[in-house]
Amino acid sequence: MNMVVSHWSANVAVLAGCLVIAAVHLAGVRGMTADARPGGPAAPDGPRRALVREAVAFDAGLAVVLLALVSPVAYWSRDFIWVRSLQDLLLAVVAHR
Repeated sequence: MNMVVSHWSANVAVLAGCLVIAAVHLAGVRGMTADARPGGPAAPDGPRRALVREAVAFDAGLAVVLLALVSPVAYWSRDFIWVRSLQDLLLAVVAHR
């Protein structure tokens, strides 16, 4: 089997944690979009578009966290220090944003 596709892990704690975070975030965004009425003081779609952009950025960051913790990067980080450094760099970039 190919080395890239053979070392994906189904870490239940990571998957469950990301699922809970995504569900709570979605509930919060839905509540915020209900409060962002089109007749408000800003442009009609301004607040909603900003919320959508922020939600997409958050979900992209969550996908990078999953990539760093469930993909072969997590597997190979146990053996190679440079892969561990790559994993740390991925997580640090997401945490910075």
